[in-house]
Amino acid sequence: MNNFLVSIIVPVYNSSKHLLKCMDSLRFQTYENCQFILVDDGSTDESLKICLEQQNKDKRFNTITQSNQGVAAARNLGLDYARGDFVGFVDSDDFIDLRMIEKMVSSLLLHTADFVECSVNLLNEDFSVRASQILSDSVLTSNDAIVKGYAMQQNVLNYTCNKIFRSKVIEDVRFPIRRASEDYSFNVAVLNQCHKSITLSEPLYNYVLHPESATGKSFHIGRLDSVTCGIDVLNLQKERFPSLIPYYAIYILEKIMVEFMYVHSSVISRDLKKSIKSDLISKFRLYFSFVTQEALSKANITYRYKHYMFFRLLPILYVRIF
Repeated sequence: MNNFLVSIIVPVYNSSKHLLKCMDSLRFQTYENCQFILVDDGSTDESLKICLEQQNKDKRFNTITQSNQGVAAARNLGLDYARGDFVGFVDSDDFIDLRMIEKMVSSLLLHTADFVECSVNLLNEDFSVRASQILSDSVLTSNDAIVKGYAMQQNVLNYTCNKIFRSKVIEDVRFPIRRASEDYSFNVAVLNQCHKSITLSEPLYNYVLHPESATGKSFHIGRLDSVTCGIDVLNLQKERFPSLIPYYAIYILEKIMVEFMYVHSSVISRDLKKSIKSDLISKFRLYFSFVTQEALSKANITYRYKHYMFFRLLPILYVRIF
């Protein structure tokens, strides 16, 4: 099994606090035939120094640098350097189970699958487990089943880092240069190329949560990319998978509601806030028309219909209540 090279791409930006833990979880993997690609995205702390020190200790680590362009650009640069038969991603402030690569590659080979994903632990900054997102063990054997399952959010997670892909299914796919939801766009594009997938119930990826202040937030227009991403995905899929339009619309509505609340609580000019909120409300009302009761039922979120109706009619009051 060790004959297959696995490339793991790690975008790095000002993560010196947790970087060594991440790197140790890679260096001590039970599966040894790996290429670890560290892409420093213009860090201003000690991150690059740590990357270079790790490279000197272990020839499997390769450090690449770029000016600060964001995680999507860093991952894309890493993909250009990836030589593996399989490719995965790890964020620099997270870490993985020491058996993750071995277990996931073993499953890929056993089932001759295009990608595999595992369950995820959500950790506090002290690495205690806050929650776990547990999937069910499964094998999907058709492209339609894979795409449908992801659209309906059935036994899947939107992360890219909990997955390992055969290199052939991602060789022509890159992350859109956005500030939000780039994983969602990438996953949809890749899954369109896949015909067999594996899901593992074991949580092998550890995602570290970082608290954000709920008040006095600075505003970043890039946050709204999550809505744009959802719309782009719907437009990409609507001709080939028209029956899935309601599910992509649900994704858009959920993102609009989250970003509306974010804008509402952000410290920005009144005119800009009014303009953005008006645009979000218009989009919400448009894509609400694509949602069906059947889709809500199959996605097990029938209760959300009342929320959508409330928000569509009285968005400001909705924000104040919820």
